[in-house]
Amino acid sequence: IGVSSCENVYMSTQWLFPLACGSLAIVGAAAGAAPPVLYKAARPVVPTSQRFITPTRAEPAYLNPPGFRWRSVSGADGYELQVAQSKDLAGPSLRTYKNLRWNLFTPDTPFAPGRWYWRIRTIGQDGKAGQLSDPLEFDIAPGLPSIPVPPFDELAARVRKAAHPRVFVTASNLASTRARVRVANKPAWERFVQGIEAAPRRLDTSDPKPVPGPRSVAANNRIFQDTMNRSEQIGQAVQGLSLAHLLAGNPEHCAEGKRLLLILANWDPNGPTHRRRHDPAFRSIMRALTRGYDWLRGSGCLTEPDRAAVEQAVALRTPQYLEWFKTSEVNNRWPYASHVAGGMVYFGETATVFTGVLPAAEEWLRFYISMLPANYPSFGRSDGSWSEGGRYWIGSIDRHIFPIWGLSDALGIPLNKHPYFANTGYFKIYSNPPWSRMMPFGDLHNQSTGTGDGNVVETFGILLRNPDYAWYGAQTRRLSGAGARSLDAQDVLTFDEGVLKGLAGKAKIGELPLGRVFPETGLAVLRTSLESGAGDVQFMLKSNPYGSVSHAHSDQGNFYLAVDGHPLLIPSGHYQEGHEALYASPHHAGWTWQSWAHNVPLVDGKGQARSEDAAGQIEHFFSSALASYVRADATRSYTAENGAEAKRVLPGFAPELLKRTGSAPVTSYRRSVLF
Repeated sequence: IGVSSCENVYMSTQWLFPLACGSLAIVGAAAGAAPPVLYKAARPVVPTSQRFITPTRAEPAYLNPPGFRWRSVSGADGYELQVAQSKDLAGPSLRTYKNLRWNLFTPDTPFAPGRWYWRIRTIGQDGKAGQLSDPLEFDIAPGLPSIPVPPFDELAARVRKAAHPRVFVTASNLASTRARVRVANKPAWERFVQGIEAAPRRLDTSDPKPVPGPRSVAANNRIFQDTMNRSEQIGQAVQGLSLAHLLAGNPEHCAEGKRLLLILANWDPNGPTHRRRHDPAFRSIMRALTRGYDWLRGSGCLTEPDRAAVEQAVALRTPQYLEWFKTSEVNNRWPYASHVAGGMVYFGETATVFTGVLPAAEEWLRFYISMLPANYPSFGRSDGSWSEGGRYWIGSIDRHIFPIWGLSDALGIPLNKHPYFANTGYFKIYSNPPWSRMMPFGDLHNQSTGTGDGNVVETFGILLRNPDYAWYGAQTRRLSGAGARSLDAQDVLTFDEGVLKGLAGKAKIGELPLGRVFPETGLAVLRTSLESGAGDVQFMLKSNPYGSVSHAHSDQGNFYLAVDGHPLLIPSGHYQEGHEALYASPHHAGWTWQSWAHNVPLVDGKGQARSEDAAGQIEHFFSSALASYVRADATRSYTAENGAEAKRVLPGFAPELLKRTGSAPVTSYRRSVLF
């Protein structure tokens, strides 16, 4: 380590400098350990509401071409984007992109490394050009991964011509998929078939009941939960049976899969499963209608009347997606709620499967292509971490794997090459090791790591050929005593026993650094062992640039300590414990959200704000085999005002809490840790 680096890292604890600088480098080299890890934030804390505009010097490009995002302009009917290597945006390097309908766009060709400038011009409803914005500058670093988006007309024409099936299993790879799934992975295929044949006989397919009142009433919440569970179970059965028939042709699978598909198609789209009344059930139904239609049509199982019934249901339900995206402001607010983020990836499947089938679907596809590549993932960026915490990583990323990989082939856009996916398994390896009894930070933090975590990371291991991720999956099963992995439709298509065997024994967990920083969600993790729970001291410090939104809490600067996987210094509070501590309920909003539930101080009796502007960051991170140092900035989380959600929820049961949170007279708040 150079002297200047040590001065930067230890600027607030300068008495450490003479010992730390010399000893850390010497001990690390002598022990043959992983090299020290050094990180320093390149900018002051930027609140989430300002991080939407990209790329800039403050929010650098991590893809080439980058996704351009700017604030929508009231009254604009469209936009023109100009990008050039000269500040006056002129000359031979100028690129102009016209007829942009929304305020997000990803070009179809990469940019040369170096400094670039961009600006936008609004287009009015009369077609006249408005004023140009001030230019913003950004850098393209050499070697950035590339996910170009082809011109829409070219993409839509290719999708229209494609036969069914279209997503993940396609007409062109159907034969090879049959061989891989049914022959090369025969034991897994047999477990999958046994599971789907047993499930439908246990399903309740009666029409869902409306929820008569607020979910805070236990009886009403039981109805809500029943509808959610039944929609998911029927949807999973539809997908399993449809895929089984596509790959093996069993007529019983065709008959039962079609029966269940048509039941979902006939549920009232404006009834209890309308998106506004029950968005989890709505998502499950749309996913099943899309995949069931694609696979059963591809296998020749659906008659013309069958197809018409499903097409009508999709035509009636899909506008509910578009209304959801509009009311959630997905093109202006980043990040947004976790439910709508999951809805966006499923919406892409629907748009792809029904383009050329339903007249409106091509416009759905245009919207999806504008939104997703420039705005994904919603709660992480390139380092693989997830700002809502380890438990919500599972629920979110497990939903995303299948459509992202499936749509990469169907659309010819390599979404699966996103650096987020390459790194996300390390977020779990460091923050939620296989032996962890708690998963901070965020809702459901009190749950243990389990086989669900391991299965998702293992899937990434298979898809990315990463032995470290395969190791994580094997460890979670070993520690839980679980047997062979159970598989649903998307699992059986991504699972590959041969790949796992080839990765076994090749993991190099012991060669990884014992500390890792995830600056994009403000998480620093320090460990004493990555290979075994015995003797593993785990310390985590959080200060999140996303602020306290969705399933995150008002806990910037929060820390967690565990030994041998046992939680010692912990966050507190419950969420959905027995389905009584629901989201924004008095316990959840009045305790679990708030600073007093966590390892952060109050200032003059005030906790941190709940707001997207209550942002923090990891400022300094240094980790070696001997010692580590972290410093987090949480100043803005105390000075910010409460956001709209807190102002809406808290007055309903405890209006005084608004006076006890946010808008504190803090000049600077930082927490420094020597490990």
